[in-house]
Amino acid sequence: MKKKEDEEPIGFAGLILQEVDGVEELEVGYWLKPKHWKVGYGREAAKRLMREAFERGNDRLISIIHPENHSSQKVARANGLDWEKETVFKGIPVVVYSCRLTRLFRG
Repeated sequence: MKKKEDEEPIGFAGLILQEVDGVEELEVGYWLKPKHWKVGYGREAAKRLMREAFERGNDRLISIIHPENHSSQKVARANGLDWEKETVFKGIPVVVYSCRLTRLFRG
């Protein structure tokens, strides 16, 4: 990801297949440099990727978040994902947020 104004790299974002509790899931994820936190880049990137996932024919999408990362949980909720469960992912406790893209992008 780069800032539109000056092309400065600010982080990474993407869609990735993950196995969570034995089920293959499509995850929207992002990582930002700390100096770019809390200015809307994560929300914007996630929303754009969610639209892309929908346009590619996907319906269910998740976000895997560390339980103490309240900012990312807020981004997930703002983009229409709902808390689904707590679990362990690759040996780390996480929370999983999920949504049905058809509910968010009808028409």
